[in-house]
Amino acid sequence: GGFGLWALKGGASKIENVDVSEHALNAAKTGVAFNHLDPGRCKFLKKDVFAYLREQVEKGTKYDLVVLDPPKFAESAANLKKACRGYQDINRLGLMLVKNGGHLLTFSCSGLVDPALFQKIVADAALDAKVDGRVVGTLRQDEDHVVSLPCPETFYLKGLDIAVM
Repeated sequence: GGFGLWALKGGASKIENVDVSEHALNAAKTGVAFNHLDPGRCKFLKKDVFAYLREQVEKGTKYDLVVLDPPKFAESAANLKKACRGYQDINRLGLMLVKNGGHLLTFSCSGLVDPALFQKIVADAALDAKVDGRVVGTLRQDEDHVVSLPCPETFYLKGLDIAVM
């Protein structure tokens, strides 16, 4: 819900928080109340995000901004290929929902997916979605998430700001 809170504070007319976790949605609702934001501008939907995104694509829904912040898909090297397919699918769907001139903010917290691989996955998702986009910003974990030289997987939080054309 943190991204939704920032969007509301930044002037978003409405936000939709979609998560399968009731706990996460309740935390988002608490954040809205704590920050004295208008709950009437918020939807909190307990749904599988893949199913929800597919429903919205089928309806032809378009957004100015889509934020994708999934949980860690790559738990081990053994499931890296499956994780990459998951990231590609969620980004394909997310990109299909962004209006021309809008943005996709997409994130990965899988240490086994390095920034170059993540960018390639998102680029492939754009091709699949038949969307023209460009990277206008790269995002990374803050200094409180230390990156160890001998363990590159500790650089695990990464993101891209994609402008959709």
